[in-house]
Amino acid sequence: MLLHLYRQGFIRPDEVPPRSLSQSGMIEALQIRQGALAGVLLRLEAAGVVASETTHVRGGTRRVKVYRLTDRGTQLAKELRGSSARRTQTPKDR
Repeated sequence: MLLHLYRQGFIRPDEVPPRSLSQSGMIEALQIRQGALAGVLLRLEAAGVVASETTHVRGGTRRVKVYRLTDRGTQLAKELRGSSARRTQTPKDR
């Protein structure tokens, strides 16, 4: 989930965020159940890793809750991305 949010890139506060930052967009992209996603998002928000706001999304007609990485979340995502890349390398690549 952190890597999904990280891959969405930085969205300026004055920009309308993409649907992929909403719960429905994440459910679709990550192929997970809404209940599981909601629980994880609550814990990540409580830990200061993600922040949420209710706003319109691109192509949407109503306001929905969207999630963004905090500075702490961005740092964690970078670390996860780096460790993931190292694990996928073959011993010859290292």
